[in-house]
Amino acid sequence: MSLALDLLALSSAWLVMLGLALSAPRGKARVRGAGTALLLGYLLPGLGLWLLAGLGMAPAHLQGLALCLAAGFGTSGAALHRLAGGDGRQAAHLVIGSSLLAVLLVPLSIACLGGPQLEVRVLGQVLLACLLGQTLPYLLGRLLLWRAPALSHRLAAPLERLASAAVLLVIALVALQTLARLGARPELLLAAILLVALLLLARLDRRSVAAGNPQVLLLVRNLGGAILVARVLPEPAEVLLAIAAFGLPMYGVALLGLALYRRPQASAGP
Repeated sequence: MSLALDLLALSSAWLVMLGLALSAPRGKARVRGAGTALLLGYLLPGLGLWLLAGLGMAPAHLQGLALCLAAGFGTSGAALHRLAGGDGRQAAHLVIGSSLLAVLLVPLSIACLGGPQLEVRVLGQVLLACLLGQTLPYLLGRLLLWRAPALSHRLAAPLERLASAAVLLVIALVALQTLARLGARPELLLAAILLVALLLLARLDRRSVAAGNPQVLLLVRNLGGAILVARVLPEPAEVLLAIAAFGLPMYGVALLGLALYRRPQASAGP
């Protein structure tokens, strides 16, 4: 992995978590069916990973796919959900909750799929990357929101735009570094497609969201957070290749789902 990608992934993670903290809802909004959806959103693809491990997939590729699943829901999913007319407050609750849950799930998934070369020291580095890249900026953002609410509200929208731009740059840089190699690993892409298909089986209760496509929230994962952790693993280049393999069908299905959802909505308009 290049230094440019390392720095960009770290900047993206901080911008995302700061923006989430500054725009986090203060109320008690809840998403009906969220508990079941969260469980299925991790359990179903986890079973898929177990199947892939049984088929002999390389540990580094399993780690990359596990990072994608455990790193929490991506803010891109929340943005697409809002674009479809969904409830931004409910989306924020799910994204924030899953991002904080990633601090536990990411090290656990790497420990389970680490392979013989994984050391306790590496697990410590994984946990540190999660804390410094996700938890710390979120806590700092919440502190700023508490001490300077007016300033925080002014900064929330620009930070979200910067975070979106940083995520796009990360995706572009990962594509440049991996697409040529990914063409020679069709089995890895098929494995990623399997996990995306399993994620489509986990569904939010549609009555819980007034509008929008809530499935996008569960499908789009925080690839920036996954890339940030990948650099401390024994084979970062191979882990990054698996992350790229997951990102292709993930974003493709999400954008297709949004387009199909919005078409009937437009047809039903005045």
